[in-house]
Amino acid sequence: MKYSNRKKQQKKQHVQTKFQPNAKAQPQNVNDFINQLMSDISILLYIPNLIGYFRFLLLIVSWHYAMTHPFVYLYCYSFSMLLDALDGMAAVRYNQMSMFGA
Repeated sequence: MKYSNRKKQQKKQHVQTKFQPNAKAQPQNVNDFINQLMSDISILLYIPNLIGYFRFLLLIVSWHYAMTHPFVYLYCYSFSMLLDALDGMAAVRYNQMSMFGA
């Protein structure tokens, strides 16, 4: 009976860690909290993400000019597609890849 309880406990621990592979430890003090927050925020400033923000801006500009100035729309949309390829290359080059993209 003891053996089966131990197996159940090990299985339960395995299931808990299996679904939380990147779980971070809770910060113990304010400095740890600030360091953890800054490391999470720094992801927003990765080069591929900055390119993505600019692509979103180009999307808004192209929508604005879609009906009135089709060539401006075409230029903005084409440049956005070019930046899509470049942000993938930048992610690989600067090792800023994620599980979702690049």
